[in-house]
Amino acid sequence: MLITMQANFKLKFALSSLILGALLAHTGQADVNWDGDGAQGNFTWSENWYGNTTPSFSFAAGNLVFNVRNNASQLNQYYDFASWANINDIIWETTWSVPTTFNGNGNGLNFNQRLENRSSQTVTIGSMNLSGGKNGATQIELNPANGDLTLNGNLYNDNNLRYKVYGSNSKMLTVNTALSVVLS
Repeated sequence: MLITMQANFKLKFALSSLILGALLAHTGQADVNWDGDGAQGNFTWSENWYGNTTPSFSFAAGNLVFNVRNNASQLNQYYDFASWANINDIIWETTWSVPTTFNGNGNGLNFNQRLENRSSQTVTIGSMNLSGGKNGATQIELNPANGDLTLNGNLYNDNNLRYKVYGSNSKMLTVNTALSVVLS
């Protein structure tokens, strides 16, 4: 009987640990995820977001992640919110399968630290306004990690932080806009 009770205790402990681990993993930071179901890439169109609900933007909301573009007629992303919004980092994931341009209506996004292209496609920041180095960031990273990254729109550096570029695979960062530069 003692062996059975010990085995039963071990099984209950293992299950409790598994459930606790799953709960803790779920309480981590979520991201704002784009799935691109809409005919056009407007931010205000709920069908462009996972769950078909336009998300709330804040630094606490996590990263803005462009995962897929499910509607083939969608040629770019268009920021059409009525005001500036905050987000942690901006990332095009490895699952992003088409070259894209990110445009805007004159308002824009404040982002924490990273503007990163993990996809193998070229990402162009067109008429979009971005302001980096927010929410306690120590630098602004412009990362053509797996695909080229071209900056044509405004990139503000209100906190006068250093720019860092990370990437390999001979991918190119092209800057066609003025950047304030911090010298060491």
